[in-house]
Amino acid sequence: MIYFYSGAFNPLTKAHQKIMDDLVNKMDLKQDQLIIGITSYQDKEYSYSDQIRYDMVYNYMFNKYVPLIEKQIFVKWQVLYQYTRTYEYLHKLFPNDEICIVVGEDEWKDLNDKKWEHSDKLLNEYKFEIIPRTDDISSTKVRELLNNNVDYSQLEKYITKEVYDIIKK
Repeated sequence: MIYFYSGAFNPLTKAHQKIMDDLVNKMDLKQDQLIIGITSYQDKEYSYSDQIRYDMVYNYMFNKYVPLIEKQIFVKWQVLYQYTRTYEYLHKLFPNDEICIVVGEDEWKDLNDKKWEHSDKLLNEYKFEIIPRTDDISSTKVRELLNNNVDYSQLEKYITKEVYDIIKK
């Protein structure tokens, strides 16, 4: 099974990290893998470049899961750029794989309300893992705080120091 978790990660928050960790804990490490898609659509503006958003996610996964190899724990994961909408992307890259798309409650509602391109195909062809929103962490809130030039102590509830340092570079 491929767990596909896609988003802007604009920036990567502790809520995103918790979702990734929960997915890894759910995976059968002998056969499943986690694919994280960094969305980069031409019709959308991002506060941070594709490279910065990629670096935030990749560094988190690398620092968290590569050291486990010493303990003989192998987590299969990849971070990829996603330049096309979800259906087109999955259909091209993984035409024959069993895929579970990971979405938040708000995205699940939008998908069922047919606000996504290819909603019917997605709903008919793939499994879904719906992640409930359990806290008040949002990338929008983090961007607002960063735009006000707050220091890290005011952001540590939302993002890690590593993410803060990448953003500030």
